[in-house]
Formats: sequence, C-alpha cells, structure tokens
Amino acid sequence: MNPENEGDVLKFGGEGLRSCYQCGRCTGICPWIKVEKKEFSPRKLVHFAQMGFENLFSEEDLWLCTTCDECAAYCPKEVDPPEVIKSIRSVSCERGEVPRGLS
Repeated sequence: MNPENEGDVLKFGGEGLRSCYQCGRCTGICPWIKVEKKEFSPRKLVHFAQMGFENLFSEEDLWLCTTCDECAAYCPKEVDPPEVIKSIRSVSCERGEVPRGLS
C-alpha cells in the first residue's frame, strides 16, 4: 500500500473518495452486469483508492466503467464513483499504466 496513491487520485478530482463508507449501493445498481453478465464493482475501485493499493492503477476493471452515473444517483453520501474512477484513470495515464489498445 502507498498512502500517496490517494493523494494522487484527489489531485485529479474525485473529492467524494473520502466520503465513501463502502455501503455497496453503487455496485448493486451498476448496469454493467446486464451487458457482460459479470459483476463490475465501482465500490472495489473506490476502496482500493482509499487504501492506496499499489495495483489500483493497473486494475483491469478500471477501464470497464462507462461513467453512466447510475451509481452516483443512488449513493447515500453523494459520492460520484464515476468521477473518482476518472481520476484514477488520469493517474494511471500519467504513470503510463494504460492497457495496451487504449493508449
């Protein structure tokens, strides 16, 4: 874990990162499962950012979010998970950790 990772994410926005208390509503409402029949977890990505996980910026799921904002509408703390995810993506791009085919 690297505590600086959270600061890097906050540098690009994603102010709601610290407000999230991991209720999981964002994951429960995410329409991604209807598309891929695979769970996508905005909650996991926000949690990884909060904890400063080293592998956050190379997470495959980071690039699955379509930023539809469905999850943001249901968040009881008014966190905007897509905004946090976009911030994580920005750090990933800055660090050159973009998956092949997306860069």
